[in-house]
Amino acid sequence: MEAQMNIQAKIRSKVKWFFVLFIFLLAGCGPSLEITIDEEATRLIVDEERSLLTIYTRFENPTAIPSGPLSVQFHINDENLLDQLDQESPFAFMDREGNLETFDIKPNGSYFISESFAYQVEEPIDELQGLIEVAVIDESETELARMTVNQVTTE
Repeated sequence: MEAQMNIQAKIRSKVKWFFVLFIFLLAGCGPSLEITIDEEATRLIVDEERSLLTIYTRFENPTAIPSGPLSVQFHINDENLLDQLDQESPFAFMDREGNLETFDIKPNGSYFISESFAYQVEEPIDELQGLIEVAVIDESETELARMTVNQVTTE
């Protein structure tokens, strides 16, 4: 009788560990946050009349999970453009007071940003293609998405 009770206890213990492992595996298979950059909406806009260069970007959260605080970095891959914009690369999206601008994206939602700089058009605007990259960063400074801006328009 005692041997049979020991066998039943061992079986219960193994079943318990099986369920703990199963729950752990299921938790790891849950949905995860994914942020994307909308290629069609993301562009550089050159306003020759006002001498401005605007970086316009749309981020999307196609998941059912709300994002935590996100921020944006701009990477400029041309020294002349960096000098003209009076920036260092990379630089962050800032508010008017010079503080890091953060935002959240609701589940299945999107978020637009734009940043404008004084810019004297010296070269054809199509030469701006591929010179600026936009990256979205989470609060732990992990890069979630990055895109090279290839679309350039004028106003």
